[in-house]
Amino acid sequence: MCAATADPNERARRLELIPYGGHPLHPSARTRLGWTEEDMRAYDADAPRAVGLIVARDRDRLLKRWDPERLLEDDQAVFHPWQWEQGARDHFTDTGQRLRARPTASVRTLYVPDLGQYVKCSLGITITSTRRTVSARTARLTPLIAERIEALALPGHRVLRERASVWHPEHGEHTAIVRAGLPATHERILPAHVLPAPSPLTGRPVADDLVAAHGDAEDWWRRYVAAVVPPVLHLAVHHGIALEAHGQNSLVAFDGAAPASLWSRDFGGIRLHRPDLPPSMLPDGPSVWDADLAGLYGHISASLVHNHLAPLASALAEHWSIDWWGEVGALIDTLDLPASARDFLFGPVLPGKALLTAKLKGVGSVYMDFPNPMRRA
Repeated sequence: MCAATADPNERARRLELIPYGGHPLHPSARTRLGWTEEDMRAYDADAPRAVGLIVARDRDRLLKRWDPERLLEDDQAVFHPWQWEQGARDHFTDTGQRLRARPTASVRTLYVPDLGQYVKCSLGITITSTRRTVSARTARLTPLIAERIEALALPGHRVLRERASVWHPEHGEHTAIVRAGLPATHERILPAHVLPAPSPLTGRPVADDLVAAHGDAEDWWRRYVAAVVPPVLHLAVHHGIALEAHGQNSLVAFDGAAPASLWSRDFGGIRLHRPDLPPSMLPDGPSVWDADLAGLYGHISASLVHNHLAPLASALAEHWSIDWWGEVGALIDTLDLPASARDFLFGPVLPGKALLTAKLKGVGSVYMDFPNPMRRA
């Protein structure tokens, strides 16, 4: 399905090109509002040439950073070339150094093979329903949040840490985050949103080959659910952290063809329930990440259920006949969850995002209740 490479990050990046529609649910997911056709040919995920990220110096020396490993020099920042032309060049001096990078499916996050790491840039263009900037607050806090999530995670749940970030206090979009890459491993690590997409070789879901190789669809699905659901629910119900656990932020490690464990990345879209948070994770002042308990659970429903498990189960159900949601419910029954979480997960409806409605209304998010396939009488 992609050219052979020993680098797990480049392999994952190439696989991300398979869902050519860009997103299983978002309307007009391949739109890039703010870019010209020339920009899209140069910078989109399937651009034929690498992008040269610009290393620049802050001429006003106002740059702030979180960089405990000193990955960048004190006055350095990294910019996407489009971001540079939109105004960053007015406040920074180009050093002439370029980081050869290839965009991932998110477009604003690019993989830098020479570093084995990713750089997330602030791009003022609209992809799906959101203008893809990175605020100074996000650049300042998400590396610390990722660090704490890793410490609180269940054994086997791994996190792609955000190793450094830089932001400019007077120009909020002049930000960048450096994210750790996947390590070399005997496991195959695949982006979850690729699994339900049609394979360019067979036309069947990418996951179909894995299920067939495993030899038992029910056991494969049971292992998949066991790999991805408990880690997400654990952080939500025991620590007040709702990951945005949709397929693009989730990678699944496979031992052979069998699902084994979850990798999580990109923590700019989390929700936090302050009463359950460890003190070290409390943001200073009100935050866009704040949520009440219903909002916390709703975020899990929209991302993990509607935007991760459902597309995969729906795709595989065309060729394999098992009780997909019965298996999810059976797994949830075994978990240590409070009554509020059980009532929500087994209730009559599960909220999801009405993406077309939000698009037509020009608003960020619209939630609707959908019948719950795991409903208990």
